[in-house]
Amino acid sequence: MKKHSKNICNSILILCLGFLAFSVSLPAQRFHGGGGGGGFHGGGGFHGGGDFHGGEAGGRTTISGMSRGEAEGYYHPVPPPHPGYGPHPGPYPYHYGPGPYHPYPYHYHPYYPYSWGPYWHPAGFFVATMAATAIAVSVASSMYYYNAGVYYMPVSGGYQVVAAPSGAVITILPAGYMPVVVSGATFYYYGGTFYAPVSAGYQVVAPPPGAVITSLPTGAEQVQQNGQTYLKYNGTLYQPVLDNGEDAYQVVQ
Repeated sequence: MKKHSKNICNSILILCLGFLAFSVSLPAQRFHGGGGGGGFHGGGGFHGGGDFHGGEAGGRTTISGMSRGEAEGYYHPVPPPHPGYGPHPGPYPYHYGPGPYHPYPYHYHPYYPYSWGPYWHPAGFFVATMAATAIAVSVASSMYYYNAGVYYMPVSGGYQVVAAPSGAVITILPAGYMPVVVSGATFYYYGGTFYAPVSAGYQVVAPPPGAVITSLPTGAEQVQQNGQTYLKYNGTLYQPVLDNGEDAYQVVQ
């Protein structure tokens, strides 16, 4: 009789231990499972497949109507750019804001005339014959010739390089041009000349205030204003500045 009672007690103890182990295992399956639909760490829950930060569950990768990238950006916001300057994705294009432009801090550095290669010549350069690749450009009843980013005017005995005539339109930009964005508008710079896109191609325009360039051609002169040294080229003032640690010039007038 005692042996039978002992067996009954052992059976009851085993059943209790089994029930306890089963109860403990339930939260683990509910809150930490790999593929549960509504669990805490599973396929469709907080850190799982499709509601916040996991892969994909049922084709959904959104939270409150936002894409996954937007959600991550919302919870991990990227700090705004430095006020007044805007982002610099590379050396070019440049972006400025707010306002028409934000002047860079003045930073004097020596002026070294820049050449854009063997086919580029500064204003005043003379050639006896015109290249076969040159095209005729008419501006305000005056005839010019354009070749590889350089403008020529007929003179006695040949042709002389002149500053790009405002309003001239070319169909292809010269190799080595630099895009410059000022207040959302894109310009193109080459050899001291700025171009704006038009329906017929690219038109020579006045240097846009705020534009920053890294090189000025032969012919710029140093001028003093308010105790500071500026560069003047073709009637436009350029302020020496430092941009991303590099010497540059910003159009100020």
